[in-house]
Amino acid sequence: MNNIMKTTVLATALMTSASIFANTTSTTGTSVNGQVSTSAEVQTNNKGVISSLNQGVHNAADKVGHGIEKGVDNTKEFTQDKWQDTKKFTADRKQVAQDKTKSVKEKASEKSNQAKKATQERWNKTKAALTPESKQADANTNSSVELNTPIGGAKANVHTDGSLKTQ
Repeated sequence: MNNIMKTTVLATALMTSASIFANTTSTTGTSVNGQVSTSAEVQTNNKGVISSLNQGVHNAADKVGHGIEKGVDNTKEFTQDKWQDTKKFTADRKQVAQDKTKSVKEKASEKSNQAKKATQERWNKTKAALTPESKQADANTNSSVELNTPIGGAKANVHTDGSLKTQ
């Protein structure tokens, strides 16, 4: 009879612990559900021992359940702390990256403006070297012809102004 009782208690404890771990789920929100149910059916003349064992199994299962809940609460708190630390670290890194990007952009803009100015100066020098100085030439002529004959006379005047300008 003693062997049957040991077998029943051991089997009940194993089945109870298996159901605790089988019903445990973990998601991103970290939730754990544990259900403990025990039943021991032993027919014996001494009901006090079975009742005592059954109560002991229930107490052990309750303690295990409370331990799991406490562990889940600790894990949840730790996970939330680490998540907040990660978000803060990410925000800090983002700000550093933005600052560096702004600095690089400003330096690149400054270098671009310097290069543009240097290019414009070289272009103006090249243009000045290839463009000849403007020159101007003026010509003014006056011609007069007079013809006298016994029959009559003729007089002609030609006046010419000319100007030439190069650029």
